[in-house]
Amino acid sequence: MMNRIVNYLATYLLSIIISTISLTAYADDPGEVARLSFTEGPVSFLPAGENKWVKPKLNRPLITSDRLWSETGAKVELQLPNALIHMAGQTSLKITNLTHTIKQLQISQGTLILQLLNLKSGQTYEIDTPNLAFVMSKPGTYRVDVLLNSTQISVIKGSGKAFGSHANYEIQSGYTCRFTGTNLSPFSCAKIGKLDTFAQWSMERVKRLQQSAAAKHVSPSLIGHEALVEYGQWKTVKRYGKIWTPDKVPANWAPYRMGQWTWISGWGWTWVDDQPWGFAPFHYGRWVYIEEEWGWVPGPIVEEVVYAPALVVFVGDSSSPLQLSSGVPGVAWFPLGPGEVYIPPYEVSQNYFIQVNTSNTIINQADVINIYNNPPSTLTYQNATTPTAVTAVPAEVFVQSEPVMTSITPLSAEVLTSAPKSQVAPVAPESTSVLGTNTAASAPPEEITQRSIVVKNEPPPPPVPFSETEKLLEQNPGVPLSSVNMKKLQNKNTAEKSTETVVPVAEETKPAKPTAAQMTIPEAGQPESIPLEPGIVEPQTAPETTAPAVTKPQPESTPTPSEEVIQAPLEESPAVTSQPTAQPPAKEEPSIEALPPVEKKEPDPAAPPQAIEETLEPSKPAPGKPAAQELVPEPTTAQPVPQGKPTKATQSTTKKEKNKTTDESSETNGANSIDTSDEEDSRGGE
Repeated sequence: MMNRIVNYLATYLLSIIISTISLTAYADDPGEVARLSFTEGPVSFLPAGENKWVKPKLNRPLITSDRLWSETGAKVELQLPNALIHMAGQTSLKITNLTHTIKQLQISQGTLILQLLNLKSGQTYEIDTPNLAFVMSKPGTYRVDVLLNSTQISVIKGSGKAFGSHANYEIQSGYTCRFTGTNLSPFSCAKIGKLDTFAQWSMERVKRLQQSAAAKHVSPSLIGHEALVEYGQWKTVKRYGKIWTPDKVPANWAPYRMGQWTWISGWGWTWVDDQPWGFAPFHYGRWVYIEEEWGWVPGPIVEEVVYAPALVVFVGDSSSPLQLSSGVPGVAWFPLGPGEVYIPPYEVSQNYFIQVNTSNTIINQADVINIYNNPPSTLTYQNATTPTAVTAVPAEVFVQSEPVMTSITPLSAEVLTSAPKSQVAPVAPESTSVLGTNTAASAPPEEITQRSIVVKNEPPPPPVPFSETEKLLEQNPGVPLSSVNMKKLQNKNTAEKSTETVVPVAEETKPAKPTAAQMTIPEAGQPESIPLEPGIVEPQTAPETTAPAVTKPQPESTPTPSEEVIQAPLEESPAVTSQPTAQPPAKEEPSIEALPPVEKKEPDPAAPPQAIEETLEPSKPAPGKPAAQELVPEPTTAQPVPQGKPTKATQSTTKKEKNKTTDESSETNGANSIDTSDEEDSRGGE
């Protein structure tokens, strides 16, 4: 019996150690990326550190501080390892933080749905708006509608907590709540009705991902695996096991040939493929040429597979740059084969080095560690001599992010054999390399992107403008800046900028109980709000607590050194008067499917709500159960939210403002769960 207990404890402790390593192994390494997996309609993109909005490229990896703007009628999908992000039209999104432990998004206008498929211990998903910060507590489906003076949170499935400057509220599955101002007062909550067309589209996209047959052969966290079944075939090869081969590729096709190269801060040269399936096979796994065709060999099925910007080897290095037969400088590369070690050009820890290799190919871990500690001067690569494997283009094509397929230049066997092989493309990026294109796109109005934002977790400093890193990158072509150099530049840029102070959030007080209500969720893609039914909800005044974070975003690429620290005052008024808001032109109200902008103003919080016609019937989930996904969000009608459990003191962030005004009256500090137990009893459990 004692031996059994000892063995159990040993196994338990080992599992804790392994779990801890998985969360801490990447502390000093590049974070994660989000794949731009779908766009429909006009969409604009602003890379971190740039000031020019461009048309985004499908399959581009997005990073911290990247921004997206969707015009009227547009739809966008981003993929994370364990989540999908869906944007409706007239939506402004910024990726505030994207690491292995926190995914933080900022939406200053519009509609966003987050489909959270898995939430690991120690991970945080947060959505920040001008009124509140919302943190998800469990996997589920979450919708955020940011209006002119309010934010509406709809927990279609799951649960989460809204943080404002005077109160916190836990919102349970099947309920929608609208909050005004940054003090979350007044607010109103109700049950969610049927799904609107945008939410239905979001549900179909997540169903497509969850039902992918490719998940049987790859890690479920591998981004983009769902497209493999649609565009190729899985085969069994005795030596490698399951491999995937693409359908309908040109006769001269080879991996890393139909697409372009882009420079992404922190990661370096990154491959962006043209094919709709072109993400997973180019950032995970290895390629092999077998039976006169290329096959993609995924790594072992593990809980967390690690992304790489491009799993290739370059021909030539900085000491021996490649010259093409035409006499111009060139860049050439070929894909890594199964069992071959990937040596990142960016700065990494040993743990990361191990994970990025062992999660992407079957390989001896001891060999990986040995190469990390004692990098060899030369390595042998099987695809270096494989027919059609090597792709070469003029260096200008590479740097300008031009299509590779139309500029391929033959490389002689003699040059290929004699040239050194390197993990670094020995060319420095230019501004176009960061943008990935010269096709300009419309920028969102400044009054939208410059709105003050409430945050729960302190975001990282603004990105360093590329113009300030370009000269340093030329000193060591192809190698991203070290973390030390990047921090020096960040400190230089933020020394005279406003700083953020972390303050505690008070313990929760007695839950507030809103009256039963019916309430609509705004149509996706509408830039303005839809008022509530008259005479249904009494606006609730939230008990006040210590303020979490209100941040005023800084222009990322053109910082203003003279800007002073600003302290956000504690607001008693529901409206956020210090925040500029978007004022779109008036248009006729369309059908739900059309989703163009409508000129509708939110009701004055002090006045009775304006009337609207109720057209949607509320769904009625079974007592004690969340609404089923197929019935859940035509975000429209509802009843109040069940009581949530109090949470302990946490931390949040706030910006200082000039001429700070302080409320002299005493405040009742507290956070609140929405409690509707009385109403549910009176309705017989509904």
